[in-house]
Amino acid sequence: MVKEWHDAHLVELMEWPPYSLAPDMNPIEHLWCRLKEKIQKMYPGIGDTKGGPERVRKQLAEVLPLVWDTLESEYLDGLWRGMPSRVCAVIAANGWYTKY
Repeated sequence: MVKEWHDAHLVELMEWPPYSLAPDMNPIEHLWCRLKEKIQKMYPGIGDTKGGPERVRKQLAEVLPLVWDTLESEYLDGLWRGMPSRVCAVIAANGWYTKY
């Protein structure tokens, strides 16, 4: 279904293996890092929640939307706007590590 949508909207996709030694250019990795930092800052004791891993998961499910709402739109825009620079850096590095 997703492939059909991409085809219908003429979206050109890059071949990208799920696991490789190349740098991870997916901006979602930076977003996960930012979310983790904000969770630790806003809810520093969440990892110590009593009740075991399931209770911690429930707590995270409750606070994650609240933390998500604190993300700056400029930060999110910067992630996708930076993709051309990221791709150029990987090409220049012949697929090896970059500053990203």
